[in-house]
This record gives sequence, C-alpha cells and structure tokens, in this order.
Amino acid sequence: MEDIQLSVRLKRLTSPLNLSARVTTSGRRWETHGVCRTILKMWGLRLAAWGGVSPVRLARLYGYGAAAQACEQRGLPHA
Repeated sequence: MEDIQLSVRLKRLTSPLNLSARVTTSGRRWETHGVCRTILKMWGLRLAAWGGVSPVRLARLYGYGAAAQACEQRGLPHA
C-alpha cells in the first residue's frame, strides 16, 4: 500500500504528471487468478488499509508471508 500512500502525499504537493518513461510489470497474478478476482482482492486490500489494518496483516492477505514475518521482526504492528 506504500504506492497509494505515496500518491496521496504527492498529490498534496503538486498535480500529477504524465511521464513518457515506461514500466514493465508481471501479469502473473492477473493470469493466475483472473481479472475480476484480482481487482476485487486489490480493492479489498485498499479498503482494509483505509480501515487501519496493519501492514503485516495486509502483507499476509496479499500473499507475502515472508514479508509479514520480516515486518514482525522489525517491530511493526501486526494482527
């Protein structure tokens, strides 16, 4: 969710810009789980983050158990 938080903070400083640089990402999750399921999961995670769910819990829900464990080791709050 850090990308969403960063976007919100940047929008407070200036209007968004359209850059010509391209970014390539993997479509693996979309191909594996399908478009509707992936979109619903992403919106659910955003809603959970907005509702105050801890980053560790969000990482687990997203499927990053190892990342959640690393957060716990760093003392971040967890559910």
